[in-house]
Formats: sequence, structure tokens, C-alpha cells
Amino acid sequence: MTTLLFAGATGNIAKRAIKNLQNANVTIKAGIREAELEVGRAHFASQQNVDVVELDLLKPETFKPAFEGVDIVYFATLLAVPGEFEKAYIEAAQAAGTVKHIIHSTGSTADVPEVFKLCSEFIFEREALTRESGINYTFLRPLMFMENFATMLAPSIRNEDGWSEPLIGSAEVAYVDVQDIANVVSSIALSPTAHEGKTYTLSGPDAISSDVIAELLSEALDRKITYTEMSAEDWSSANWGGVEVADSNNWLFNILRENYQGFALGAEGKNLLNDNIKNITGKEPTSFRAFIARSVNVWKK
Repeated sequence: MTTLLFAGATGNIAKRAIKNLQNANVTIKAGIREAELEVGRAHFASQQNVDVVELDLLKPETFKPAFEGVDIVYFATLLAVPGEFEKAYIEAAQAAGTVKHIIHSTGSTADVPEVFKLCSEFIFEREALTRESGINYTFLRPLMFMENFATMLAPSIRNEDGWSEPLIGSAEVAYVDVQDIANVVSSIALSPTAHEGKTYTLSGPDAISSDVIAELLSEALDRKITYTEMSAEDWSSANWGGVEVADSNNWLFNILRENYQGFALGAEGKNLLNDNIKNITGKEPTSFRAFIARSVNVWKK
């Protein structure tokens, strides 16, 4: 029986992919850092093919038992974690001697390096660690998550009838549903050979602007929802406690600023639309209208 290890198993993509595999003939190790072990055990308690294991970057001794006997590993590169944690995972996979495939999720900004210079360089470096590991791999490059509207932007939409970002209202982004990404991960995990050495950019079925999203939300909630473009200066003050745009040395801040500038240029719009989700999973990707219908309760007062 195939054994899968999901590093960061309580993450948005991993926990959904694990649920997808609840009736599959596989054994799953849900790798979770020490601080979230109890939450993870509670989350996966009803899934009989899941074994919650400790996998903590701050505790190297957890790596060997977590990777022991594993055939396929999934992990995601996170912008908020600039350290080379991927290297630690890959070295553990090599040492285990059983890992045949790595599913590595990064980001679609790598598809437009001329616009997202900092971010693409970061992603290329992390992907290179996997590519040069000697283990078969598949790279996933999802676009911006629809779920951002149901999580970090939800309080503003719910309580203030709108939201603001440093993004031109008419700029289109091909947002993707996290559940669709998870469906891709679980599909590849069950048939990894067909996807060896492949890189898949994952987009939604359409590119949509903040202005149009506001209209769709207004329609679904039966009240006026407004999108307001804000300046990078105001955005930085609101989100970074007064960090100055012009001279900030904060690496993550500069990455995020670059991303919003690129989104405003349409760099993650129609040019990145594709059929990869449908071709891999056999299902049509979720439209933004369908995502709003599914999530509407989070924006109700």
C-alpha cells in the first residue's frame, strides 16, 4: 500500500487533499508541528487511514520517523517562511530511501518572471532544490486563492460592506479555488507516474476584477458591497504598522508590494488561464460566482 506524507497537514491545501483521499487505498501520514498536534488529531480523528505524526522544523529528530516508509511527499513553499525548509524535507526524503515522488506547490508568479522578479527568483530557487533531489517530482503553481475573500478579507466585507487593496479595480486576476488545488494534489498522489517532471499552473475558469467581485457579492448578499482601491502607502500603514514603502527593507513586504503591482498590470489575468485542473481531475474548476454561493454565509452580518 502506498504511503503519503503531507508536510504542514493542517494547511489549506493539504487538509482538503487528505480528506479527498479518505476512501482511497492509501496510508496517510499527516505531518504537523508540535504546537498544532492536538488540533490536527482532532481534525483527522474520523479519517481511519490517517496517522498524525509530529514533523517540526525546530525539532530535527522528528524528521526520520515522519519520513520512514513514505512513498510520496507533498509540501508547499510559503512566502511567509523565507528559510529553506524545503531543503530539510528533501534531505529527509533522500535519507528515507523510499520516497519515489514529491508534489511541490509553489506559485504562479514564477510564470511571469519579468513582472514578479523577486517572487519568481524565490520560487525558482525553491523548485531547484526539488528538481535536483534525484527524486521524481511534480510542481504546482496556483494563482491567488479565492479563499482570501472568505478569510482575511471577510471581516471587512461583513462589517464594513466592502474591502480595500492596492489593486486597480478593473485589474483582472484568474483566482483559483483551494479545493480545486487540493483535488489536483490528490489526483496526482494516486497516479504520480503520469505527472513526473511536469509543472502545472493552476487557474480558475475566468479572470475577474475586484469591481466585478463587488458586484457579485452585492447580488449574493442583497446589499451594496464596495471595492475601494487604496495606495501602497496607505496599505503599508494599515498592514505593517507604518512601514515606509520607499525604503522598506522587509523582505516579505517587498514581495507583497511587487505582487500587487504585478496584479494591477494584469500579469495574473487572462494570460495564465488554462485547463490544467480539468485535465488532471476531470472536473471543471470552480467559478468565482460558484465560490461566492458556497461561501456566502461568511459575509452575512
